[in-house]
Amino acid sequence: MDSKADETFALVLKDNKKAEYIWLDKNFKTKSKVSLSLEHSILDKSKYQYVGGSSNNDLYHFVFRYPDKDIFTMETVDFTAKTTKDEVILDLTKDEKFVKSFSYYNNFYVIAANDKTSQLIICVLNGNGELSTKKLDFKVPAAAGKTKLHEYVAGLKTLRDDAEPDFSDATEHKKLFCSEHELKMVIDGVGEATHIYTLQLPSLTANEQFISYSSQLEQGEKEKEVVINSFICNNILYSMIKGKKNIKIGLWDLDKGGTLLTNYVISEEQDNYKLFATQPTSVSRSGSEVKEEGVDGVKKLMKQLSFGNMGVMVYKLPAGKILVTAGTYHTVVLASGGGMSYSGGFQQSRTSAGVAIPGAVEYNAFKYTRPGNSTYISEDARHYYSTYFQYTLDPVTLRPSKQKVPVSLPEQVKDYIGTVNSKVKATNQFAIGKNQYYGYYDVDTKSYIVEQIIIR
Repeated sequence: MDSKADETFALVLKDNKKAEYIWLDKNFKTKSKVSLSLEHSILDKSKYQYVGGSSNNDLYHFVFRYPDKDIFTMETVDFTAKTTKDEVILDLTKDEKFVKSFSYYNNFYVIAANDKTSQLIICVLNGNGELSTKKLDFKVPAAAGKTKLHEYVAGLKTLRDDAEPDFSDATEHKKLFCSEHELKMVIDGVGEATHIYTLQLPSLTANEQFISYSSQLEQGEKEKEVVINSFICNNILYSMIKGKKNIKIGLWDLDKGGTLLTNYVISEEQDNYKLFATQPTSVSRSGSEVKEEGVDGVKKLMKQLSFGNMGVMVYKLPAGKILVTAGTYHTVVLASGGGMSYSGGFQQSRTSAGVAIPGAVEYNAFKYTRPGNSTYISEDARHYYSTYFQYTLDPVTLRPSKQKVPVSLPEQVKDYIGTVNSKVKATNQFAIGKNQYYGYYDVDTKSYIVEQIIIR
């Protein structure tokens, strides 16, 4: 866990006898270390899952969840006094259904939902280890039918504004966009609309918007025949609307009440190949093995975009241009797992065409990686096939502007992982500041190694 107050971070390690908490500076030099026999550490209790935390200088607050009862325990490590302290900070009631937990900008969040009172429960642990709770009225839209509140907000995919997204996250129909000053829930497939629920930070005041796509449907086209997926960048909603005959990328200004700024249409009648930043591509990846093939012509592109889950992803390139990536993504399910650490969870069910089924959920045994691990190295991200196209947009005019698209950071991380000995254990990929690292236990040398991943 890294500290936002300075450039230090902490590692938590354990073997079959002891647990160690190590405080490091930006050069990976040890500032302090706290060692405990395993029986005196919360890490001895395998029922607990580490879910995040916060810090304040030499005090680190690690939060563990007891999933069967939704009890959250905080372990505070004082690296100066070299002491630890455990305390239960949150015990959700029977009516409070756990939705999500995550850490961001040195706050740890727990989101829960109460179907009976129709309220969201937002719990925030700050850097001082102080927990505050706020309950917010939340009405499930009528278009969602009989869906209960906890089902409506279940399966949110967390996306951070300080990290480059991976396309494996883009096809989710429920996203939580995190920035320093606000959290935005974006839920697609609510009738002909996208539901945006915004929480201002730190006040946790809420407001909501609905972006309707009824004007974007072709004559005679029904909402159930259309796939919608959205992404937010610079408070502009980028929505991909895929019908039978075309694909539209629409841009809505959320600061101006959801005003439609422009849209780009891809169809056999409107051959807009010249607007793409690069030739549309089909790619398959299995670990470090990657195969790519260009897609020639709109007709072939539309056909290949009929398979897999649709998604759109937006990212601001270092040079300032806005990169829009849209297409399909399909995870290849492996027969056996590797050394990663996963926990299962429920996600929204979809039809074979990728359309979300309101109120229907299914279990995915590989849904969550443990905190500290980026989604870049999850099985979903490293074993897939995809067909996509890309625009680079001028950040002011939002018009297509040709620019060479660099290899994304997530893909570079995946390439690096393929060079590491497959026998390593306790793997962990993480970022400190703008640098990417990979940690693992080397069985041959019997040591834990952290390497910096060089990003081009």
